[in-house]
Amino acid sequence: MAQTILVVDDHANVRTLIKEYLTELGYRVVSAGDGAAALAAAGRESIDLILLDVMMPNLDGFAFLKIYRKEHGVPIILLTARLAESDKVLGLELSGPLVEVGLHRVQLTQNDVALPEL
Repeated sequence: MAQTILVVDDHANVRTLIKEYLTELGYRVVSAGDGAAALAAAGRESIDLILLDVMMPNLDGFAFLKIYRKEHGVPIILLTARLAESDKVLGLELSGPLVEVGLHRVQLTQNDVALPEL
């Protein structure tokens, strides 16, 4: 059975792009448009990895993390344009190890990135 990745972003075009790419690589993708919808999806699905936008309406990524991390240890990658040091520290505190990717500086291709087996 394919591993399941939850993609959480308030921009539908971003969710669609990521979903198409990951599906092509053989992953099962579930998506949500905000933190509240992500909590509902995570409650229904067996999630192996979460790609989480930080800046969203309703329940933002940091608020989602505060709730979700109380009961789950699933790996989470934060997708954000926020560069302030305080945001990085908060992300580390809530999600675990920080991987910073400046998408404005690099272009990722299938050969550049391989998601680890979870």
